[in-house]
Amino acid sequence: MVGKTVVRDEEREQRIARIVAGCDEEYGRIAEWYGYLEEHIHFPFAALYRTATAVSRGQRPEPVEVIDLACVDNCTDEMRVTLGAKKYGHDVPLSQVQPTDAADEQTRQAIGDWHYWVQRGYHFWTETEE
Repeated sequence: MVGKTVVRDEEREQRIARIVAGCDEEYGRIAEWYGYLEEHIHFPFAALYRTATAVSRGQRPEPVEVIDLACVDNCTDEMRVTLGAKKYGHDVPLSQVQPTDAADEQTRQAIGDWHYWVQRGYHFWTETEE
């Protein structure tokens, strides 16, 4: 999903600004995003998962069940979720997971906010923290 040009969405920008408001460092932004996703995503939910390799090879996404957010300690570069069933316990980047229409609207919106954040090139650290 990274690399797409995404048109600015003012409604999402305002929601994201509220999520990271007052966070002046990387760990604060991680914690606030984690809390937002934890509050708004209803687990488990059905999704399609596509690895970066699958994208480059033109492969179809794989149906999966997402059972939880990964431990916050595993989210230092990106938010991650835990897959269930045959991939039980496997943590993957949330940006590679697309909820199906069966997921509730709040879940789809929260994940859409994260996808938007990633696609717009935002990240946890600021230029001065790099």
